[in-house]
Amino acid sequence: MRIFKSHPLLKLVNSYVVDSPQPIFKSHPLLKLVNSYVVDSPQPSNLSFLWNFGSLLAFCLVIQIITGVTLAMHYNASVLEAFNSVEHIMRDVNNGWLIRYLHSNTASAFFFIVYLHIGRGLYYGSYKAPRTLVWTIGTVIFILMMAYVLPYGQMSLWGATVITSLMSAIPWVGQDIVEYKTIICNRIVIWGGFSVNNATLNRNATLNRFFALHFVLPFVLAALALMHLIALHDSAGSGNPLGVSGNYDRLPFAPYFIFKDLITIFIFILVLSMLVFFVPNLLGDSENYVMADPMKTPAAMLLPFYAILRSIPNKLLGVIAMFSAILILLVMPFVDLSRSRGIQFKPNFLVLLTLGAKHVESPFIEFGQISTVLYFAHFLIIVPSISLLENSLVDLALASPTQERSVVKHEGTAREGMVRATVISGYSSYLLPFVLALVAYLCIDYLVSFSGCLSCDAPRPWGLYFQDSASPQMEGLVELHDNILFYLVIILFGVGWLMVSIIKTYSSTESPISHKYLSHGTLIELIWTITPALILILIAFPSFKLLYLMDEVSDPAMAVLAEGHQWYWSYQYPDFLNSDDEFIEFDSYLVPEADLEEGALRMLEVDNRLIIPELTHVRFIVTGADVIHAYSCPALGIKVDAYPGRLNQVSVMINRPGVYYGQCSEICGILHSSMPIVIESVSIEKFIAWLQEQ
Repeated sequence: MRIFKSHPLLKLVNSYVVDSPQPIFKSHPLLKLVNSYVVDSPQPSNLSFLWNFGSLLAFCLVIQIITGVTLAMHYNASVLEAFNSVEHIMRDVNNGWLIRYLHSNTASAFFFIVYLHIGRGLYYGSYKAPRTLVWTIGTVIFILMMAYVLPYGQMSLWGATVITSLMSAIPWVGQDIVEYKTIICNRIVIWGGFSVNNATLNRNATLNRFFALHFVLPFVLAALALMHLIALHDSAGSGNPLGVSGNYDRLPFAPYFIFKDLITIFIFILVLSMLVFFVPNLLGDSENYVMADPMKTPAAMLLPFYAILRSIPNKLLGVIAMFSAILILLVMPFVDLSRSRGIQFKPNFLVLLTLGAKHVESPFIEFGQISTVLYFAHFLIIVPSISLLENSLVDLALASPTQERSVVKHEGTAREGMVRATVISGYSSYLLPFVLALVAYLCIDYLVSFSGCLSCDAPRPWGLYFQDSASPQMEGLVELHDNILFYLVIILFGVGWLMVSIIKTYSSTESPISHKYLSHGTLIELIWTITPALILILIAFPSFKLLYLMDEVSDPAMAVLAEGHQWYWSYQYPDFLNSDDEFIEFDSYLVPEADLEEGALRMLEVDNRLIIPELTHVRFIVTGADVIHAYSCPALGIKVDAYPGRLNQVSVMINRPGVYYGQCSEICGILHSSMPIVIESVSIEKFIAWLQEQ
């Protein structure tokens, strides 16, 4: 044993392992740090699997760095050779296909898990003190990890073009910063040229810039991730699903939470392996297998923030709104004034995610604008308002002197948190009218859409006016027609809210507001509940009444209004029409191509079927009869044939006069754009004037 005390190296080992009064993990400076973070770190005992996203993100980042450095050894940042270098990795490098697919699929998984991680933080209030610094660093990581790509194919080039073009929205100097010159150094800054392509002096300037950023930023993200972890460790540690203090029941990180993290890591490895080995391109885009061409127009980026950008017609304001949608996460610790942490006891983003993938057309533009307003309202209006409302209700529920003394005595304890959670969960039933109104809307819309469509000759019981949302092209009249269901739901919501508030106040002795304080509590509660309900009813009822009046419009009146206005459409004839076909056949009816010349005035009706060119939106005003539905849906029994080189045959149904705006978009996944259709209509002002005269 003397050798352990005489040999220089073994003496060092002996001092730390054999003769050390403390274990090496608690005495060595570096291992002591690891021990405090990974082994002995106390964590709340009620953590769910939603707290495993952090370890998954660290695992993804390690995979990205390892595979990215390996791919960088073979990637050529050249306009002409970037695409070929990727193909070289796939075909010639040993296991290059595996490295590349691991890199690309892990990147997609990284984004997906980050959104889940942020969603969990918003849901459980992880942004509130004392974890404000943790949330701020996480938001900085979220900003840095977005919007940098490495172009080699068409889709990655489009992404780079769209992302860098956002800088051109800066007034006066934006365009120079992106593509041309700066006043200071007279050098091109971002693109290095007039597109993501060749530069004036260095034809690979753009790719060199992107490659440098793409290589360095993951290491910056890793450093910020360590800062994120340090800030979490030095604050109160991890939160928990209840939002209460976890100091009363904690467990060491090892071995309990290490094995819990390993479960999700193994599941992630299984899913990632299935993607890499069986469907490696499932999360990618086929356009990226086409060599990048800067002369082609970028496609839509599938991002919820891109939907916010497109919802605002002004370029500068749209870019500001898009960046504000990300930066607004920083204000959450300051606008959430509630004493309860998170919204797990309180019964948009996915809507924006879906709208970002849609084409820039109605009604997706209107839905995007509404969703954008709701997105910002959640952070700036809804959260602060609900926080103040909750605090008032909690004060009312805890108005008893005994309860008040108990809460003051145990302030900051788990008991106070559980009492507040119970009170808030009791008041969450005020959302019941909203849920019921939403269910009623979906059920009625389902019945309206499918009723009478198994046989298209049968009239639909709800008639003309329960249809999809109207286009702004149809102005106010059609908006009222098509939004009758919306106003009906608002009335149901208001009435339901009023009934629930009264029932909860007077029904049982278990109400959060004690009957002992009923006079004071009832007054405040009714102010909070009846007032919004009455406002909603007063706003919706006049419009509902006007819709009922318009429903009684007679046939002669519509005939007078439509007098002198003819059907016509103007369109550019499709270039891809097969000129070799002499006729186009629909249900044994032959339409000569010669009769479908450009700009021809024609409306073909054959067996209650309307033959129209390719279109996305069309507007109808008919005398004596009206088209009830003219949009494609095979499940409704509406027959629509939309193929390149052919016309669209849309089944229609005659019912009664009126105004209707229908749409026929993305038929069978083939028709993604439209030929401009213009159908002359009577003026809305004239129709409103006639209604007033009646």
